[in-house]
Amino acid sequence: MFELINARGEHVNLRSDSIFASSPTGLGISFTNSYNRYDSYFSTSKVNVNQGQFQANIWFGDVESNTYNTFSNFATFLSYQPLTMVYTTGAETWYRDARVAAVNKSEIGGNNQDINILNESFTLDFVNPWYNNKTGTYRSYTLDTGLATFGKGFFNDLMNDQYNYVRHTSGGQTDGNVFPSIFGSIYNTAAAATSMVTPAGIKLTYTGDGNSEWYYAISEAYIDIMATQLKFNTPYTLSFDVMGTVPSVLLRVSDVKYDAKAINNTTWTHVSYTFTMVDSTTNVGKFYIRINAVNSTGDTDSGFTKGQELQIRHLMLQDGSVDTGWAPAPEDNTSVAYRDYMYGYWGDHQEPDQPNDPYADEAQTDVTHL
Repeated sequence: MFELINARGEHVNLRSDSIFASSPTGLGISFTNSYNRYDSYFSTSKVNVNQGQFQANIWFGDVESNTYNTFSNFATFLSYQPLTMVYTTGAETWYRDARVAAVNKSEIGGNNQDINILNESFTLDFVNPWYNNKTGTYRSYTLDTGLATFGKGFFNDLMNDQYNYVRHTSGGQTDGNVFPSIFGSIYNTAAAATSMVTPAGIKLTYTGDGNSEWYYAISEAYIDIMATQLKFNTPYTLSFDVMGTVPSVLLRVSDVKYDAKAINNTTWTHVSYTFTMVDSTTNVGKFYIRINAVNSTGDTDSGFTKGQELQIRHLMLQDGSVDTGWAPAPEDNTSVAYRDYMYGYWGDHQEPDQPNDPYADEAQTDVTHL
């Protein structure tokens, strides 16, 4: 089975009655190899994977009366890129990301076909090799307090199996003034607050006159969603640790405000929100995500005092409705000082007074095979 998924998460089956791809080519892979020669011997010096290209002829519509409408709907589907091809065979399901290279458009009866529906050529440029996800489950050894018997290892490439869409997610993970933001967007704070990166996290201080909102935005208004990895009509969960001198905070996704969560100024409070973004009718294709300070009456626009503070750390934006806990984005190349695998199990020891906590009795990770 051939299937395409666009950036909005919509699916199209390329082997259906209304859209049928025939004579597909380009499903394999090719390489460009370089060699060093010594007499009649050749030693490989470089191997490059060539960019793949998928081609097929597509029949649109099962009857003449809907062939043009089917073609039009398919063209609209393709406009939301990038695309992912799903190829299901007797050897499992494989995925490959792609962008449209060409879609031909002729007329009924073209391409030397007698049948009265459109038959057009279609070309995709692949941007990576085929891949699929495997799941492995590992069980721990008996707890080893202080790691007295068993060793431990540090790795940069294994983590929580949930991908974090936020880069530079903690002040302790950044260099200089690198603030957390969603990849493809920009961070921002309200004009009524100053912000800085500290070892503990992001610190905001209110500087307004008491009648203006203040917040931290991991994606400021208004960002084109196509510039990011996010999608409309898809559930996400945002979690973070927060403390401060305001009574509470809330999540604001574009024009939608979610319930306020109480915080304090002595201990970190873990906060989690699950939400689904809906495309706006006034700012089409765009969005923003903010963490707003909330005053004692539940308002975000007034009632604040100059000098009030907010601290935020461990921002985690992930797929789905389950808060699985913080893990840095893989692109951050997190220092090994913040990543610990005990017997193959990941433990988070951000706190220096808890170097061997927590333990893991069972852990699961996804491994991507290219």
